[in-house]
Amino acid sequence: MKHLRSIILVLLFGMGVGYALPVQAQSACAHVMFQIDSAQTVDQQAVCESAEPWAEKGIQLFVYLTDIEPASEEAWFAILDEVEVEAGLRDPSQEDAFSRNTLALEASTADEAAWAYTVTYGDLLFDTPLDLSPGSLNKIKNEMRLAIADEDATTGFTKAADISYQTNYPPPSPFVITFAILVGLAFAGTGGYFLYVRVVGPAWEREKARRRLKNQLALLQKNVANLLLACERLLSGPQVDDAVLYQLFEGYGGGHYPDRQEQVREWIRRSREALNDAFDLRRSLQMEDVQAQQSLAQQVENWEMIYITLVGTTPRIQKLTEEELRDLLDPVVILEREDADVQLTEQLDEIRRQIAGMAFKVQLMQATSQETDQLGILGYIDRIESQLAELASAKESAPAALDEAQRARLRAEEEAASASPFGMTASQILKGIDSRLAEAKANLSEGICLNTIESAESVLVYTEIVEDLLSAAADHHRRTQAIKTVTDLGYSPDTLPDSQQAVQNDIIRIVESIDAGEYLKADDWIDELDAHSQGALDTVEAWQALHLSNQAAIERLREKRSAVASYLQEAVLPAQQGLADYPAGSWEDVTQGVEAVPLLDAVENEALPRIVKDNSLEKQALRLAEARLVAEIGSINQLQRSLEAIVQRLAEIQTAEAHIDEGLRLTETAILEATQLRDAEDSKISPEVDQMIDDASQMLAEARKAAAARAFIDASNSQAVSRKLAQEASASAQEQVQRINKLQGELSQVNDQLEAQVPAANRAGASLSPQEQTSEGHELLRQMNDAMASARQKLLATRSLEDLKLVQALTTAINAFDAAGRAAEAAEQRVQEDRRSYADLQAQSEAEIERAQAAISAAAQRVNHRDAGASGQLALSRALQSCPSSINAQNPTRTALNEVITKANEAQQAALEAQRKADQAISSQQASRRAAAATLSRTSSYGSYRSSSRSSSRASSRSSSSSRSSSSSRSSHRSSSRSSSRRSSSMGSSRRR
Repeated sequence: MKHLRSIILVLLFGMGVGYALPVQAQSACAHVMFQIDSAQTVDQQAVCESAEPWAEKGIQLFVYLTDIEPASEEAWFAILDEVEVEAGLRDPSQEDAFSRNTLALEASTADEAAWAYTVTYGDLLFDTPLDLSPGSLNKIKNEMRLAIADEDATTGFTKAADISYQTNYPPPSPFVITFAILVGLAFAGTGGYFLYVRVVGPAWEREKARRRLKNQLALLQKNVANLLLACERLLSGPQVDDAVLYQLFEGYGGGHYPDRQEQVREWIRRSREALNDAFDLRRSLQMEDVQAQQSLAQQVENWEMIYITLVGTTPRIQKLTEEELRDLLDPVVILEREDADVQLTEQLDEIRRQIAGMAFKVQLMQATSQETDQLGILGYIDRIESQLAELASAKESAPAALDEAQRARLRAEEEAASASPFGMTASQILKGIDSRLAEAKANLSEGICLNTIESAESVLVYTEIVEDLLSAAADHHRRTQAIKTVTDLGYSPDTLPDSQQAVQNDIIRIVESIDAGEYLKADDWIDELDAHSQGALDTVEAWQALHLSNQAAIERLREKRSAVASYLQEAVLPAQQGLADYPAGSWEDVTQGVEAVPLLDAVENEALPRIVKDNSLEKQALRLAEARLVAEIGSINQLQRSLEAIVQRLAEIQTAEAHIDEGLRLTETAILEATQLRDAEDSKISPEVDQMIDDASQMLAEARKAAAARAFIDASNSQAVSRKLAQEASASAQEQVQRINKLQGELSQVNDQLEAQVPAANRAGASLSPQEQTSEGHELLRQMNDAMASARQKLLATRSLEDLKLVQALTTAINAFDAAGRAAEAAEQRVQEDRRSYADLQAQSEAEIERAQAAISAAAQRVNHRDAGASGQLALSRALQSCPSSINAQNPTRTALNEVITKANEAQQAALEAQRKADQAISSQQASRRAAAATLSRTSSYGSYRSSSRSSSRASSRSSSSSRSSSSSRSSHRSSSRSSSRRSSSMGSSRRR
């Protein structure tokens, strides 16, 4: 609006002129009217350019295209009559009265309707070549028919415009044109080409641009006048309250809503100011001296600024079609007609009659929308009509809303009477609902329909809360019975009394809130009841499950202790006695620190009785019992692996003892063979072979010494090294020796690897705390040690064999070590996985606590917001109570860590619930303080109502409206497909051809 006023200040004010009478809606230019009711598109700019010669002759075109398939030629003519009446071209009150200066090109896309291509014209074209040339008329219709059949309606209408004009005003003959060109060339020579490029061509382009601006200016002047007229009819009056739009607002009960009333007054006041500015600028732009001082482009830009002031710059209003703009300026489209206010009804009818057939829409060419009121006058009108639509809708829907609320109340009464939740009667539960229903009835009787709907909607919400109450009461009763079933067995969790007290507090608050009619507050307490009731049941069931789990673990511990004690007596003690026959150096590494009997006795006499007492229903120290069970089972598992290592060591020593003599003999023979080979081919054998034989002899001496000292494993190892050296010295003797060497090398490599890997895996397993250990990991370590012991025995067995048997034994030993290696890898991986999974569980516990605390912090900010009231307080309190502050135990069990995660998740969900409730309360409170903004937000919902009402109102408007009678409406000729004759069915006297 500021930009518009600045334009006014630089112009001289002059006297305004009357409104230009509108001619036709939906025009793309001033001299062509379009009515396109087809899926095919028409390039209106191209048609406008083809019609410019006609415009210079004072003839305007009307272009009509439809997808309707008429049943007959008479039905087609009836359709054309209706379209032409609606376009303001035909006056139905006079016989055959058609616009004098109009040429209409009318067609249907229907394939079978051969007659549905028509040329109609007024009496300015009577007795012209076009009127007297049936062949030309047939050619025009044929061009339209062929092009439309090819879905190129634009070409059809542009050719029709060109042919019709050339028929009336034929161009010079080709001979004349050729002669003129030759004469021009004779004078201009080759300079004629440059004359066209530099002078004629640019001049022609400038002329085309001038014509477009001229057409745009004419269209703007006509459509702006139409918009000013329509807006003035809606907004004029001595005072704001006298405007038609305000009278409608009051008539639909707007006075009952002071906030809305003041807003509508403000919108009308702004619109009236903008309208006065637009009228002032229009009067200034019509002054001859002002027009003389401005270029055509400046004039177009100034007129477009008036148009922007009226229409605004919001995309929704700018994209409205011609028909939708007309609906916007006709308030009756969205309202039910009432005859109570006769004067207002007459005003509305007059507005409808005045805007019938008016053209409003313009495509801008010059102006920009900067520094203008974004809404524009039509934007304010649209908002006001949104209010009217809402009031009208409320007036229509309020009784139904009240009926629905009463039905909901009856249903709630039936359910509450049979349930009696927490001792409340149906009348007690419904007291607040009945109060709201009474308010709704009183508002309806006074015509305050929006408040009626609001009260009715609140009743629906309250009845839903009553249903939630009944459901929560039933669920709580079911949970109470389930809790009683468990506690009757003797279970008494230490947190159960607090949970039950919280439930009782919730019930008290629910009853108080319902009695006070505060159903929304009761809804919060119902949620708390549901959470506390379910929490009490979860506590009891988890307590029972932990007790039963501990019972099963106690039995497993007894069985494990008994099995290890039996193994100690049956296998370990005999093995220890057997090991005593051998040097301590052969076995003390596996027996050192193993105190089996004290540990087993402690489990039997101290740990188990203590755990049984802790897990008893008398004491119910269930979590302590669980922690002790985990520790004792871990100790027993470690003891079992240590005892098995003792038994396995004796077997290794005995195997070595059984094979040492034969091994020494074979080694001595191998050294002798190597020596003989060396002595026999001494010149061919390198010095390295001598060294290998000497080393073999030395290792054999050490093996004999170890065997004499009964250190048979050391003797076997030394003997193996000695024999290997001797065999390597004799490597070239035969192919079998080569193969043996290869296998022995593989066996030595895998043996060396496993001798390092297996102890490392055992050390890793022993380093796990009892809380980190799992039964799966313990079993994999046992399997690894069994496999390693078996591989060692097979290795020892190879040392007394030769030839093929040795090859087979070496292969078996290699396979055994490979199996032991796979078992070691699995055991090491499991040990690391046990340690990692326990660490991950700890990390997850800490992360869940942090997430819960973050959620609680965020919720606290929203709950403490000044607009939140008390909403979310209870859920936030529950979150704070549920959230663990940290992991208390130094080495908590996996069960304890999982419980921490569960509690943290519960706290996080409660915090999210608190934040959601606080956000809802904040939004509701802030919305109530922004009544004007709330009104704007309802505009979108009004759109669907308005669009649905347009279809019916358009039909009634089309059937009841008629074009104005004017001096320009006389008679018409319509050329149809019937032998090119003038149409006589809807005309007065006419002649046929």
